[in-house]
Amino acid sequence: MSFFRRGWPTLPDIRLVEVDGRRWVVKDWRHRSLPRRLLQGRFMLKREYFFLRSLEGIDGVPRCEGFPDADSLAIEHFEGRNASVVYPQDYPRGFFDHLEALVRAIHARGVAHGDLDQDDNVMVRADGSPGVIDFGNALRESWFPLIRMWHDLLVRHDLQCVARLRGRFEIDPVNPNPAPPPDLLSWQRRVLVFFRKMERNEPVRVHGVGDNVS
Repeated sequence: MSFFRRGWPTLPDIRLVEVDGRRWVVKDWRHRSLPRRLLQGRFMLKREYFFLRSLEGIDGVPRCEGFPDADSLAIEHFEGRNASVVYPQDYPRGFFDHLEALVRAIHARGVAHGDLDQDDNVMVRADGSPGVIDFGNALRESWFPLIRMWHDLLVRHDLQCVARLRGRFEIDPVNPNPAPPPDLLSWQRRVLVFFRKMERNEPVRVHGVGDNVS
């Protein structure tokens, strides 16, 4: 067993565990306070378990092994590199077309990832194919109007994140004129930025009407 990352008080430890020749990423809340484990940790683990189970069978989404104990979750480990450490020339040709197809397949199951602006959540796997990890902030579509509105906003956000990655790193496109992602209205951007900063404990600044928050 080895550490990928030691968590903060509000985040789990991330461990890499090998069992019978297979590697698993374990999200582990056991070393957080009891109130944190009960009120946040177990809730977040069950959410991610639910999303991963609902996305089973999609190539590029890790499989979920289940709960080693009440405060941890075992998820398939993808061999490869995070998008944040891959140079443009190292992306396989057509990678971003496959990544967009993967994200749309996730959306087709009624799930918006919601956190693809974090480059570490996009993987270039060992075989050159894309992977998407960390569904802790995902959202499932719902009949409830506010949840449906937020879900639809995150779907647009996911596709914009793919387009931004493509724009930053793709140097030899298979399709030189990909379809543009759906745009976000000004108020939608403001709402998204506000809640993203709240989730990440970043200071929230109130923007003026003419400020650019994209």
